[in-house]
Amino acid sequence: MIYDKLSNIHKYYGINKNLDRAIDWLKNNNYLKVDLGITKIDDDIFFKRIKCETLNDDNLLSEFHYQYADIHLYAGFQDDISYVANPELKSSNIVQEYNKKDDIVFYKNPAKEGRAPIKENTFALFMPFEAHAPRRNKKENEIEKIIMKIRW
Repeated sequence: MIYDKLSNIHKYYGINKNLDRAIDWLKNNNYLKVDLGITKIDDDIFFKRIKCETLNDDNLLSEFHYQYADIHLYAGFQDDISYVANPELKSSNIVQEYNKKDDIVFYKNPAKEGRAPIKENTFALFMPFEAHAPRRNKKENEIEKIIMKIRW
């Protein structure tokens, strides 16, 4: 997991060729102009801009992905994403089995080890298998999110 200022994203070139292309896109375009829904950049990179209900500690779910990395970006609302390194995933904690179409697993035992507050000019990169629990905002019931999805 990487949490940093968007102005520093160039420091992460060389980790993955698709990430390099995503960084180039972010440096040369305004991601805030991406429409609600899915916006395809190419075969390996796309955006999801969604409106969603926020979650609290009682109903928070962690998620991870097998094939895609997520770059969570600011969309006008802070999202206090929680994360945990090397979560102990037990089948009894799985709320939604792996969904291949959406490349996601949801499970209880929320990631609460650290926080990455997505606010203006920040980003958080979660690589495949890195557990994270987005959609946390104590002031709002609904937020808008922008996630750049990168095939790993």
